Formats: sequence, structure tokens, C-alpha cells
Amino acid sequence: MGTKRRAILFTTSGRSAPLIKLFRKRLNPRGYRILAADASPLAPSLHVADRGFVVPGINDAGYCDEILNICFRNNVEAVVPLNEADQAALLKRRSAFPAFTTVLASDVETIETCDDKIRFFEALRGTGLNLPATGTGDSPPPFRSKWIVKPRAGGGASRNIILLHSPDELWKRHRTPGFVVQDFVEGTEYTVDTFSDLDGNPVIAVPRERISVRHGQSDKGRTLHDETLSRLAMLTVRTLRIVGPANTQFICSPDGACHLIETNPRFSGGIALTAASLPDLPDVLLRVVQRREIPGELTRFREILMVRHDSEIWLKEQDGKLAPFDPGSGV
Repeated sequence: MGTKRRAILFTTSGRSAPLIKLFRKRLNPRGYRILAADASPLAPSLHVADRGFVVPGINDAGYCDEILNICFRNNVEAVVPLNEADQAALLKRRSAFPAFTTVLASDVETIETCDDKIRFFEALRGTGLNLPATGTGDSPPPFRSKWIVKPRAGGGASRNIILLHSPDELWKRHRTPGFVVQDFVEGTEYTVDTFSDLDGNPVIAVPRERISVRHGQSDKGRTLHDETLSRLAMLTVRTLRIVGPANTQFICSPDGACHLIETNPRFSGGIALTAASLPDLPDVLLRVVQRREIPGELTRFREILMVRHDSEIWLKEQDGKLAPFDPGSGV
């Protein structure tokens, strides 16, 4: 890679400004630049990175070529895609990336399995995990007390769901293609953020309670030491052969049983809480990419609480570009 400063590139970076800022804080002193790429020039992450790139959309023909150009020109050691569609697009061109660049993502089959709720539960049968009974509108699971109807594809365990109190509601209104029907599980929501090495072995597991959820993301939460949740999440990501970051969601019922709801093979929207509880998440990422040993002290986390609030980034058009603006600087 020569003597030029190395870089980490986050793609489809969107609103992930806290994650970008954390990586800058930790890795700038070690000689790394943190780059962000997004299709929107107004993506907050672009304006807190060392350098932001406005690129074509994931489905545009020129998207992968633009990401490749950024990697070659900026000595990018690792590309970290922040959503599944982005991962799949870049993986199809993995062989075209420079030898010094690692695309930190699971294989396409794993991504597609996590995205499809029927395939997801089929892949995990026989593991001993508690899986809620799941079927389709034409072949629903037995009705016990309530059903949940939600999209078959995509993540977001708390979004786009419909609660049904009787089978008649399904027959009358919700036998919709592209949706699944699932046994309703009542209890407390937890997410376990994990990070796995390039061979799919989990090296970190941090459980956190989702105290309050807004727009599908944890708005208030706390990390907690729970060996059961950690073990179940690590079993899940190991079985699915997930590489790099993942977040696995559980609902634990009053009787103590923890039911697996979904796994997303990417950083979660609440990763800021997990990262703050760990000694140095960016160093773990570097060690994984470089296939270096991860000492035990880097995997230990603290029990802390997070309350989230909105934060503004002020910009002004200058010479045809968006530049930072200080509201206190006058007109």
C-alpha cells in the first residue's frame, strides 16, 4: 500500500455520523483516515468523515466502479458496507478490489438467508434456539393467542408489523404475498451486537436492552452482562457464517425463554451504545481485517446506559459544494 495514509471506507453511510466520529477519534491518531460514501450529498456521515464522497445509488451501473476508484486512490484497507443491499452489490465485484482492500461482509448466500425470514428460520432449525413458529399467509402456524404479520424480506423487528388477534383477521385482510405470519412472543426486547473474524468465528458479543425504540432503532438502552443472550447470539452468527458486524434480536418472555427474532449481518442502528461500552471497537475491526490476535481485554465491556438525542450539522453552499458552517460566525 506504499507510504500513503491508509483509510477505512464506510459505504451507504447515511445517518451513521456517531460511528464515523468514533472511528476518527480512535484511528486518526494511528494514521488512518475515515472515509464515508453515500448517494445523498446531505447524508450527515459525509460531513463528519475525514472525507465524504457522493456516489451513485447502489442499483446504478456506476456504483461499484466508483467505490473501486475510491479504494485505489485512497489506500482503503477495509470497506465496511452499512446495509445488506450494498454488501451484495460489492461482493459481486469482490475480485476487482485491490489486493490491499478487504470488503468486510458475509457471503451473498448468508446475506440472502438473513434477509428472508422463512430461509432464516429454516437455516437455524436443529440448533436448539427458540424460534417462534413462522409461516406464510397460505400456511400460517397454529394460532395460540396472537399472530404477527410482517414483511418476509428485510430487517427491522419493530417496524412494519401488524398484530392480529384472531385468525379471521388474516383470512379477511392480511393474506398478502411477501409477508410472513408468526406466533406472537411477548416480553422484553434485546439486541446482541456481535463481531466475527474473517472465518465467521464471533469474537465479541454485547447484549443490550432496547428500553425505548424510535423508527426501529434503540432510542434508550443499556448494555448488560447476560451469558445466555451472548451464547445464543454467538451460536446464531456462527451457524450462519457471518463475517464482521451483526446484530441479533431476541424477545425474552416472563418465563425466561429467549426467542430469536432476526439477525442483520451489519452494524446496528444502536451500535453507538455497544461501541461506547467496549474499550476499542475500531481496533477490533482492524485486527480482524489484518488477521491479528484479539486480546481478551478488547472484548470486555461495561454496563452503561444510553439516551439518544438529535444533533444538527450546519452546512453552507460554497463554490458549488457543501461546507461546514458555524451559526455563530455572523452573516
